[in-house]
Amino acid sequence: MFNFFREHSIGLLAPIALLQVCFIPGLIIISKLRFKNNIFLFVSIIFALSLVTNYLWVLSLTTLKILSWKITCAFLIIEFIYIFVFIKSISQQIRESLQITKLQIQAIIKPKHNYYLLIFLSTVLIISTSFLLRNINDRIFGTIQVFTAWDAVVSWNRWAVSWSQNQFPTLTWEYPQLIPANWALTYLILGNEKIEFVAKNLMYLFPVFGLISFVGLSLYMSKIEIILGAIFSVYLIEVSQAMIHQVGYVDIPVSIFAAILFSSGFNVNLFNEQDKFPLKTLLVLGTIGGGAIAIKQTGAFVFASFIIIFYINQLRKRSFKSQLICLTILIIPAIAIGSSWYVLKYFLIQDFSSNYVQLVSDPQLHQESFIFKRMTSSFEKYFSSYFLIFSVILSLIPRFGKLNFLTHIVWFYLIPWTLIWSAFFSYDNRNLFPVYTSLGLVSGANLYFLLANVITRIKPIKVLAIKYINHKNNSSLSFLSFFIILSLLISIYLNVYVQNNYNSFYLTRQQEAKLERGSYTINRKILKYFQSKEKSDLLLKVATDYQYLGFIPGLKPRYKYYNLNQEDHQNLAIQDQEVGYLLFIKCPESKILSQKISFMFSQNNEYCFYEKIP
Repeated sequence: MFNFFREHSIGLLAPIALLQVCFIPGLIIISKLRFKNNIFLFVSIIFALSLVTNYLWVLSLTTLKILSWKITCAFLIIEFIYIFVFIKSISQQIRESLQITKLQIQAIIKPKHNYYLLIFLSTVLIISTSFLLRNINDRIFGTIQVFTAWDAVVSWNRWAVSWSQNQFPTLTWEYPQLIPANWALTYLILGNEKIEFVAKNLMYLFPVFGLISFVGLSLYMSKIEIILGAIFSVYLIEVSQAMIHQVGYVDIPVSIFAAILFSSGFNVNLFNEQDKFPLKTLLVLGTIGGGAIAIKQTGAFVFASFIIIFYINQLRKRSFKSQLICLTILIIPAIAIGSSWYVLKYFLIQDFSSNYVQLVSDPQLHQESFIFKRMTSSFEKYFSSYFLIFSVILSLIPRFGKLNFLTHIVWFYLIPWTLIWSAFFSYDNRNLFPVYTSLGLVSGANLYFLLANVITRIKPIKVLAIKYINHKNNSSLSFLSFFIILSLLISIYLNVYVQNNYNSFYLTRQQEAKLERGSYTINRKILKYFQSKEKSDLLLKVATDYQYLGFIPGLKPRYKYYNLNQEDHQNLAIQDQEVGYLLFIKCPESKILSQKISFMFSQNNEYCFYEKIP
């Protein structure tokens, strides 16, 4: 039995690790708070709370220097015991959420023509969601793959490995650590930081939960156009090439936390509280806001915008005392969670080695030093997509009544952040991605509003009346939906985790995937070159500024950094007794060092590999 578990542990533990980061902690918290709303908001809030809980847990145990595989397993066992003991209560809450969802669906299709429209939009939404998962078997983006993008490899995942080893990460600049901490938890559960595909799978799920939260908002407000907004969000992410979240960047996760926060925030009472102050709701919203801050610095602006919009829509008509109490309850957990890493970084670790503020304010980082010209050029460069321009125009349509919060999102979140981005962060269009899901929500809803008004004014359209589905058919439909969803989940598990159930399979796939970091061709060439060398050569290192080499299995022990663009570094590398080889990203002139090193191979006059002459 032990040998079976040892050989199959990754296939068995991978889904548990994914459940831990996405679902289990949030489910326990929500079950204690007695959630009272539809299943879509239920699931999206569970996702956000799980990530925040895991982050605080990793942070706390690392501070105490006790984070380990054994502690993590004990934590998991306690969670499963809790769920087993309180399974009746948890099941009851899920049934109540499903019942509320059913009532909200009936309310949204009460206008009979909405029935067919809802089916159509739901079908398009499902197809759209499939776009988010279309790369599941891709060589780089696929399920059993690794992080390959530069920042993900040398920063975010390096920090995650440090957390998993019970160490504080170094050289983090001012970047928060929620995502690396959750990746670290998957490494701890799997017992191997070399297995990255579970952490990478987490990044696929962010947009999906964002869409789920928008569907929940649509049902709660009985506004079918918000589903079109969810669809718009998918395509906006697609055409804007924001799918880089799949390779490990965290800009889209910030956007998804904003989506969950906005979707939940327009229901001032998520838990059916009878008190004057909805304490549970405010604490949950503050926790999600703190999570946004802990993902990336942009999250602080997300939460600040949310406070303004929340005040206008939910608190403005209350007394000053009531407003002050509600805002205090909302803000305190957000500040506590969002600042937790910085308190450790500056007061406990005392790491002042990097300064992100100085970096983004450096004029040399931007192509244009004059700020207004920089703003103009950034709009010209990055707003070239017709779909993006169309979305921006749609978002500017003012809305009143029940959906006036869409206008508030535009004026207090989308426009301000876009202007800030163009002035200070336009050196990378990734920094604009946090607004995309909210922009899609507003644009899609406004497109529905525009078309509905145009169609009804030009030509009244009559849709055939339909009868409501009776109770028996309703039950059959519910069973069929449950069966389809369960079958889908089982098939994914069988195809991804169980079919390839030996640890050696996962390790081999991960090793192969890591060759995609940087240049696959040169990585493969160098690896094959050293595999043909004698064992006595193992200690000789490669001097290079090709930093990906330090993250390639089999080549990592050989990596030694030298800036070979500078001639003095070249000489130092040659004099270094540990160095036996030099790898230039750009091939040097033939006269350089021609008497001291011997050319071995290159790739299109790039990545020239030399061996030192004894």
